[in-house]
Amino acid sequence: MEVFRKMGEYGCSPDTLSFNNLIEQLCNNGLLAEAEEIYGEMDGKGVNPDEFTYGLLMDTCFEENRPDVAAAYFRKMVESECFPILVLECLRGKWKICISRSTSQT
Repeated sequence: MEVFRKMGEYGCSPDTLSFNNLIEQLCNNGLLAEAEEIYGEMDGKGVNPDEFTYGLLMDTCFEENRPDVAAAYFRKMVESECFPILVLECLRGKWKICISRSTSQT
């Protein structure tokens, strides 16, 4: 996280991909509160979350038995006009939501 925080000192501005990489690592290590904190910083930096951002947070909320928070992220995703393709899959005996990025619109 230190490298992420120092990006501005080197003339680099974090983008959606940068935020997603950090959020993914935090979620993968069970650090949902920290991931949510980073998510909260996106707007202040002028960076918009995408389907992948929301998918990471929703998935981790489900893993931590917080479906109400996952549903809130889903609503935010839809309100922000992200267009996910939801796919249910069985992984390690648990149902979870996986998000496939859909960038084409007809």
